[in-house]
Amino acid sequence: MKKLLTVFLVVVLIVVLCACSNASKNETVTTTGGDSEKVIAVLPWDMAEEFATAFIKAAEKEVEAKGWKFVTYDPQGDWNKCVQILEDLIVQKVDGIIYTAIDAGAAGLMVDKVKEANIPIIDYDALAEKGNSDASVACDDYKGGVMAAEAVMEALNGKEDATVIIYEEDPAIATSGKRNNGFTDYLDKNYPNVKYIKNRGLDNTRDGCRAWAVDMYTAYPEVDAIFAYWGDGALGAWNGLQQVGASEVYVVGYDATDEQRQLMLDQGPDSKFFASVAMYPEQFAEKTVELMGLIFEGKYERKGPEDIVVFEPELIRAKDYKQWQ
Repeated sequence: MKKLLTVFLVVVLIVVLCACSNASKNETVTTTGGDSEKVIAVLPWDMAEEFATAFIKAAEKEVEAKGWKFVTYDPQGDWNKCVQILEDLIVQKVDGIIYTAIDAGAAGLMVDKVKEANIPIIDYDALAEKGNSDASVACDDYKGGVMAAEAVMEALNGKEDATVIIYEEDPAIATSGKRNNGFTDYLDKNYPNVKYIKNRGLDNTRDGCRAWAVDMYTAYPEVDAIFAYWGDGALGAWNGLQQVGASEVYVVGYDATDEQRQLMLDQGPDSKFFASVAMYPEQFAEKTVELMGLIFEGKYERKGPEDIVVFEPELIRAKDYKQWQ
């Protein structure tokens, strides 16, 4: 009986050891290049935003095409949550991080922590002011603001005494300031008699921007146009104007997301959602992942804070729908 029990235990032990050996082999997934599978963590601004979801979808495709593992986390537009996620990723020892700096001023310190852990980190769209990420990818936001202002004045046929409401920039969001500065600089230079009002609400969700637009129209019924520097803000403002029957007020937005384009298509070439400045999430995804690969291969090293890959924005107008459909 003892001999049978001993044999049984030996067999069990052999099976367990084989299983452990197989599990150990499966933990390392090899790429076509023979390197162990790299884990790339991607943090957008807020997954509730259409632009963010489009970027994540494109980034996942690009990461997996490299044979790497894609993971994503949602900071929900909260820098404190973003910091916690980044600290967790340091502990997890991911191989690379692609993120957007929700708080441009504070982001530099967190980037330093990530780099001290020998994890490459790339920021896109909203960049750390310190300019210390391993690579940075952005759009020419100032130029985008200029293009938005040009579109507003085109919609208003150059009305010299127009009233324009601008969703006020957030000091922590570098891109918002650049876009709004481009917008107001263009008006100051070319239409000095245009009255523009800057204001922002406490809730920058789409519904919050809807309520903000209602309040703005109530306070300034003479308003001719509204500019919001990001996609959901523009759509929220549009919804608010429709709610109060302000059907003659133009809206110019940003991001030119699929939903904005569909709105322009549905409204037709005379849509009061006149235009939107396009930044293409697919471009951001492709370039950030490409740079991550070059960093892994030792083929890219950032030269300094001014070394930024910059895309040119594009203006999408409702009346040009046949060109971008």
